[in-house]
Amino acid sequence: MNSLIHLEKELLSLSKQLESISKGLEYYRDFSVGDRETRYDHIKMLARKYPIKNVKLRAAHESTKKAYFGLLTLLSTAAQQDHTEDQRLFLQRIAAGVGYTLDFEEWMKARKIIEEELGNGNRIPLEENTYSLLLDGLLLINLTGTATMEAWRMLAELSIVLNIEQRDLEMLAQLARSIIHQNEEEFNSIKATDPLKWRGMFTHHIPAVWMKNGRVYCGGYEEMGRNVYHFMNTPLKIISKMQEKSFANKGDVIVKYIENGKEINILAPKAGSVSYLKEVKNRRPDGSWKKESTKVFIKSCFDEPDTPNT
Repeated sequence: MNSLIHLEKELLSLSKQLESISKGLEYYRDFSVGDRETRYDHIKMLARKYPIKNVKLRAAHESTKKAYFGLLTLLSTAAQQDHTEDQRLFLQRIAAGVGYTLDFEEWMKARKIIEEELGNGNRIPLEENTYSLLLDGLLLINLTGTATMEAWRMLAELSIVLNIEQRDLEMLAQLARSIIHQNEEEFNSIKATDPLKWRGMFTHHIPAVWMKNGRVYCGGYEEMGRNVYHFMNTPLKIISKMQEKSFANKGDVIVKYIENGKEINILAPKAGSVSYLKEVKNRRPDGSWKKESTKVFIKSCFDEPDTPNT
């Protein structure tokens, strides 16, 4: 509970909103209360123009989408009568990105259904979208700069219902904070609780340039292959080597080896996930080879599981 309170204090102090979420809302705010339908149409127009494309949620069953938006609506209206304008736009952008129609009446209906499901202790059919929901929830309740205590209480209870580990919630909170602040340095410092679980996730929220900048070449080495005699040089000897996909802090030694009597360290130039790219050179017809080249990279823990670019 203390760690949750710590997260709450950090995120309650957020004063900067996502620029993309608020874009175009000044025009919207100029409307009178009586122009509700026109205002709502304008929000949907902005959402279609700036959709948040969550590919995994788009492929989910309609019942999953209904539960997803019902829970987000429940969070966004916690301790207040209605959504803020930024929250309405954020919800509509997610809906537009997954091809889901989210009218005002549907919002309220979905919220009522979710309240009943939670009240009855029923399982919420989120499929593989649980962590995405929590990240969206963290972003949503902090769009106004200050999340209400009721919203925090509800988010904490929801994480318990969904069996989310405390350390995963803390990591998601740090990710949400980096996105809201647009802080690439903080994003790069996030330690994935499970490097395999998070790969390729949240790319609909994480700026593409962060991913690109996160793929950094650290260095490389070559090892002589089998059936090769070493006449001139002493074979390279690996002293230590971090496991692939493990987390490295800036300055950590990823690989330490000795070559020709000299100790060489390959260091992490920034924090991130360790990745290796191996290439066999001078392969022989009989299947043997002369040497294997290994390139060392640091990548974001959320990067797609593809081959890093040099």
